[in-house]
Amino acid sequence: MSSSNLWRTGASLLAFGLVVSVLGVAATAAARPARARRVWKPALHRVGKQASGGGGWSSPQNVSGSPEIDSEGPTLAVTDAGAAHLVWEEGNELYHSYRANGSWTDPDRISGTGNGEQPALAAGPENTVHLVYVNNSDIFYTSWSVSGWGIPQNLSQTTQGSDSPYIAIDSDGTIHVVAVEGPDRRLQYANVDEGTYLPIPNAYGEGPAIDVTGTETMTVRIAYRDATQPDIFTLEHASGSWSLPESVTNTPLAFSTAPDLRLDESGRGHIVWQETISATEQIQYAQGATWTPVVTLSDSSVGTSLPALAIDGWSTKHVIWGDEAFPSFTILHSWRGDADGWQGPELVYEGDQRLRDVALGAGPDGLLHAAWAEGSLGEILYARRTPRRVYLPLVLMNVEE
Repeated sequence: MSSSNLWRTGASLLAFGLVVSVLGVAATAAARPARARRVWKPALHRVGKQASGGGGWSSPQNVSGSPEIDSEGPTLAVTDAGAAHLVWEEGNELYHSYRANGSWTDPDRISGTGNGEQPALAAGPENTVHLVYVNNSDIFYTSWSVSGWGIPQNLSQTTQGSDSPYIAIDSDGTIHVVAVEGPDRRLQYANVDEGTYLPIPNAYGEGPAIDVTGTETMTVRIAYRDATQPDIFTLEHASGSWSLPESVTNTPLAFSTAPDLRLDESGRGHIVWQETISATEQIQYAQGATWTPVVTLSDSSVGTSLPALAIDGWSTKHVIWGDEAFPSFTILHSWRGDADGWQGPELVYEGDQRLRDVALGAGPDGLLHAAWAEGSLGEILYARRTPRRVYLPLVLMNVEE
């Protein structure tokens, strides 16, 4: 038989995974009891309902494991290696745990943080994590590496009183912090590496969020609720100066609050916030540069809680929030790719206790990480969302020789 009658068979196209991730949710904080001795107990927590289907959210894990002491205010960051770190308030102290190789470390009190509260966490280069928090009305900063936590540094050192810190780390490791100071609620900006802590011109408000992007041309953007009118404003720092604040919501007859902010690789801003619509709190989203159109992501009949926003490695935007669908309480997730409309919401978690203080992070491996406090005597719960993978069919090609 001649070679012209032979067929050669070749196989090509390996399966690859595309990822869509999502999470988050937030809420209001409750008063903490007096300091108590912490005894760690592994998860004995009742588990609620989760979303099902391809990919989807895991069953929650109890990270704090301290049923006798109130835990609240979780903040979450994911390193370049994909390790999720959590810091939270517990008994007037700050605790830290991280997840690596599939399990969480025992919670560890962060020494030197005093009466730490309002923690905010961000990941930096070389798998470090950076923390800001409030202690005795000043803003403090410290960082963690494999050798442990560093000595806290007082950024504000003011007699006016500072609160509501938020932190972002740029690609070269520079640390950027925003906070609120004094009775006039003036926004303050700190560049930790330069040792500066200065007021931002014309910016007065509450609940600021900060993010940074760019290499040769770095852009710092801040979103906040204005101190004199219940609208969301934003401004940026580029080329050595701050822009004038601009309104994102422009709804003076409605109440807008709790913005969260992320910048994509191009420097475009994405903001989510809570907006009162027809006497019910809903979750809304807008992107720069025009901040229009405004998209309402939720459809709650009883009200939502504060949202959280993350952007994954595929530029997909993820938002999570709480919905007080009494008698149950749920966490919901919506997401959007660059070329797609908003998808969802899908169910992250459902329980019968009030959910508070939700945090969201996206890892380089496509995993979404979420954490929240549940119950009046709070526990810190964590869940993750596995990427949804799409497999292409195997194609056989006939080659005639």
